[in-house]
Amino acid sequence: MRDSTHLWHWHPRVPHALNLTQLDHGIDRLARFLATPQYLLGQTVFIIVWITLNSVHGWHLFWDGYPYILLNLAFSTQAAYAAPIILYKQVRDGLVHEAAEREHFDAVKRIEAAHRSHTEALSRIERKLVDLTAEAMIKRALRALLRG
Repeated sequence: MRDSTHLWHWHPRVPHALNLTQLDHGIDRLARFLATPQYLLGQTVFIIVWITLNSVHGWHLFWDGYPYILLNLAFSTQAAYAAPIILYKQVRDGLVHEAAEREHFDAVKRIEAAHRSHTEALSRIERKLVDLTAEAMIKRALRALLRG
């Protein structure tokens, strides 16, 4: 099964309900990237390098000493953007799932109606067959009585 981020690509009625823009697709890509192991590993390596370069006082690359205020500012800025992006994507994914569930519900209702209709038709055919069988048995019994 495809993951939820691609529901609108394969579901026939969802695109008309959501009208996704390029911004929506960009936010999807960014939110998916923020949840990858590559991003987390890259961020971890970046933090280790940052702290290492700023902890060794003999190096001339010392620009953000302990308590790493610039690093904290970068984290705050990243969180200020990442949280709304992820929330926006979750809300949109909820809309996608809701539209898909609505379509599924409608399909189930159509199938149930067709099933009911077919069941009723089969019941009518069964009653007709019972009537015809009873009529044939009565005719045979009458013929047998008339013959003899």
